[in-house]
Amino acid sequence: MTQYLVRRLLQFIPVLALTSLVAFALIRLIPGDPATVMLGPTAKPEQITALRAEMGLDQSIPQQYLVWLGRIATGNFGKSFINDFPVSQLILRRLPATLELALAALVVALLIGVPFGVIASIWRGRWPDHLITLFSSLAMGIPDFWLGVLLVLLFALRLNWLPSSGYTSIVQEPLNGLRFIILPSLTLGLYISAVFARFIKASLVEVMSQDYIRTARSKGLSERRVILRHAFKNAMIPMVTVFALQLGGLLGGVVITESIFDWPGLGRLLITSIQKRDYSIVQASIMIAVLFYLVINLAADLSYGLIDPRLRYRASRNRV
Repeated sequence: MTQYLVRRLLQFIPVLALTSLVAFALIRLIPGDPATVMLGPTAKPEQITALRAEMGLDQSIPQQYLVWLGRIATGNFGKSFINDFPVSQLILRRLPATLELALAALVVALLIGVPFGVIASIWRGRWPDHLITLFSSLAMGIPDFWLGVLLVLLFALRLNWLPSSGYTSIVQEPLNGLRFIILPSLTLGLYISAVFARFIKASLVEVMSQDYIRTARSKGLSERRVILRHAFKNAMIPMVTVFALQLGGLLGGVVITESIFDWPGLGRLLITSIQKRDYSIVQASIMIAVLFYLVINLAADLSYGLIDPRLRYRASRNRV
């Protein structure tokens, strides 16, 4: 296990290096100049030139990349071009709000997707399965931004049950924070719940046709015990993969959802930084998102052996 973990961690290095190169190159392709944006349209050419030199933008592109790469290798993401504030501190300030939203969306997805997937597998081909299939198709087909607008129109403007935007920490003020987080977490979580429901149904249908399930039923075990104790556990392996992929992809949905609901997280910080050509924050956000995705997938790989001990046994035999 230790050798496998070290090998996987070493694989992070080329992935992050390639990501840094792509992120740096793509950001430089965005039209506009940070110095001009900061000083405004009335700035004089000599003022723009001086500010570009101060920000290091007068250097060649390869020089800028090497300087930036050397900083992030030591954990230093530099300072914001706009407010001269350390990028790491700006990200740490916004991170709790994004984590709250992501965790709430996952709770919504699990509470809806897991029961729906189990019900659809048990009642396969009957009306509960058809209704859940219809829900999954709608939830996966509606874009996040459109779903968010619909939820605001219904629950905030028409029914006046929930606030349309804003943020209160659910950790500091649980009840008030819950009112603000319901709509954005539903916007993110409904799509993921539909994905969970489909994969759980497919995994359970496949597992339920295995011989050991028929053996368990022949022993007189109740259907509930057969599903929960035997079938569901063995159907978890593909679900862990799907869970990791969806969790890793949450940051993409967070960018849109935070913009709709005025949520002060990393997504809004990224959008604002792109608009203001704040290269340091955009590059750091991309690197952190990729690192988060890599760590989540590593955790999923390590969890396979915990779910199914047979995988640990095979891995040990392969090493021998």
